[in-house]
Amino acid sequence: MHFDTSTRNERLTGSILHCDCLKDDGVTWNKNRTVDLDELIGDYDGYFDYKSTHYYEKSKDESLIRERDDEGVEAIKLTAQLLKNDNTYRERQGVFLHDRVLNENGTLLPR
Repeated sequence: MHFDTSTRNERLTGSILHCDCLKDDGVTWNKNRTVDLDELIGDYDGYFDYKSTHYYEKSKDESLIRERDDEGVEAIKLTAQLLKNDNTYRERQGVFLHDRVLNENGTLLPR
């Protein structure tokens, strides 16, 4: 099930993503499912990075937005300012969560 079209009420508490997830029956919602994005996404010199973890310790002003991805799907994007190697913050960066998280029958799982 496509993550962006099968979740609602997305919010962050620190690096924890909370949302309601639609089950495969297309009717039932599992409420307040969670996944720790810090275990799935890292940073490299102020950019989000999929090859590492623990972006959160070097980030500020984290937020979730909905934005169209390259396929035209209105997708959930994590945005933040991330600390560069010179200890200054890079301008706001973003990463689409469907690249790292999936909804498997109402449960959030790492991709």
